[in-house]
Amino acid sequence: MMLLAVLILTALPGDLVISEIMYNPDGTTMGPDELLEWVELYNAGDETVDLDGMILSDSSNQLVLDDYLIQPGEYVVVAASSGAFMDLYGPDIPIVEWNGDWTKLRNSGDQISLSTSDGTIIESVIFSDGWGRDNGSGSPADGDGSTLERIDLLGGTEESNWAPSEDWDHRIVTAGNPLCWGTPGARNSRWR
Repeated sequence: MMLLAVLILTALPGDLVISEIMYNPDGTTMGPDELLEWVELYNAGDETVDLDGMILSDSSNQLVLDDYLIQPGEYVVVAASSGAFMDLYGPDIPIVEWNGDWTKLRNSGDQISLSTSDGTIIESVIFSDGWGRDNGSGSPADGDGSTLERIDLLGGTEESNWAPSEDWDHRIVTAGNPLCWGTPGARNSRWR
């Protein structure tokens, strides 16, 4: 009889990264913030990581993540409402459930942190609604349906490593213009 052992680790800084943020969905085509905000995590490490007990927080709330094994090179979404998320994006995108109260991410900017159950910070991103502005106009991630995507998943959390999503897989067309709803559970459109 062969025994197969799977190594499951607690994440270390750099193993899990915040890879995409839907902080201000287009309420007209997508739905309200309190239902359709989400944060995507990516396992950039070499080992499977159990998310059980990890904490995703912003400046006003903490969510304690349920048991979920994220494999190396995989993505998982923490959605404000898993039901509303699946209604919009379909049932095939991995979602980790959580305990706590989702309070809306601030549309003007916020800080999102991921930490272990003992409070060790694994990742922290401080973003503003100005990230991804194009030639002085507003950012498509600020209420136009795009997300903020991390460009280099192994790079830092500074503004220069984030851009509005450009993927049109989840699209509808309004007044002749396609709307982007991000790339949850998949490679970022701006990835390099």
